[in-house]
Amino acid sequence: MATALLSPVLLSAADKERPNLVFVFADQMRADVLGYAGDTKAITPNIDNFAHDAMNFSSALSVSPVSAPYRSSLFTGKYISSTGMVINEINMNPNHRTLANVLNDNGYNCGYIGKMHLNDTHTRPIKKGPERMGFDHYWAGYSFNHMSYNAFYYTDDENGQEVKVSLKGKYGPEEFTTLACDYMERASKEDKPFAMFLSWNPPHDPWKQGNTDPDCYARFKDTEFSLPENFKEAPDPYMDRYSQEFFDGHTAWKDGFEWRAVRDHKFLYAKYLRDGKEVLFDLKKDPGQMNDVAGNPKYRRTLESYRDRMNLKMAELNDEFKPCTWYRDHWIYKGFSIKEAAHGEFGPLPPMEPMRGQKK
Repeated sequence: MATALLSPVLLSAADKERPNLVFVFADQMRADVLGYAGDTKAITPNIDNFAHDAMNFSSALSVSPVSAPYRSSLFTGKYISSTGMVINEINMNPNHRTLANVLNDNGYNCGYIGKMHLNDTHTRPIKKGPERMGFDHYWAGYSFNHMSYNAFYYTDDENGQEVKVSLKGKYGPEEFTTLACDYMERASKEDKPFAMFLSWNPPHDPWKQGNTDPDCYARFKDTEFSLPENFKEAPDPYMDRYSQEFFDGHTAWKDGFEWRAVRDHKFLYAKYLRDGKEVLFDLKKDPGQMNDVAGNPKYRRTLESYRDRMNLKMAELNDEFKPCTWYRDHWIYKGFSIKEAAHGEFGPLPPMEPMRGQKK
């Protein structure tokens, strides 16, 4: 959607040794549902052109399929066991040296636009300073919202005071793209190079017509979508569908769904805490992960190798692989803020004071 506008600004970097950096990411977009990746139903010409002209990290993997844990790792370069962000809707600890901090120290201006999702409440303002994780040059962000025609963001006015800007009635992703383009135009005229992160909310649910750009919806009005071969009507008994959610101001920390995994291009190995069950998938022969070969004697050595690799990594990270509620009881401050993680308490800054669940 915006890459055609991003590329010319990228080429205008004055400092060739420190090029301008633009990181654009969409929420819950699978890597295979894009035109350049071979999906014949996808209409993604700008992303396809961007992929053609840029570097495509086809071997990159998210450390979590969940929003806040993934973002905590993206910004810090740490595993979730080291950030403590094991679920959504809790406050990230401010004591991290983030990617933006590193860039700032190396002469960059850093800006952030769109969803951040590292806080306990969806409309919580993200204050100047450590809460913004180093994105100090420009801020037009918010914690969580997926109503595209009722979007909003927080920014700073000309006096440096934080203000909330409503985008109600406008299509949020387009508005955030415009903010990004405007920022790049301004930042490219300064003496320093810039690094800008733009976080779009689509294609995250709700998946309904009223939450979609009319022109985009019309393009797929008569398109038939088939379910993938590995889709099952009955949910996996080990799958945790709801423990990331809040009910009546309280997070549902449920035990019994914990797992650890390690994978590469060849195999995926995982282990469940509940009963110690192990699974192994041959990704070359079975990319849809439909045939568990953990019990197949032909794969015994492979199973042992990947088990050992995972155990070594867990030991390195001091990952004790505990039930979900253990992390709530040991790592969380006042129910909604991270005070410590696998390597102990953070410091010297105190954990963020929760807004959710506190008496007004």
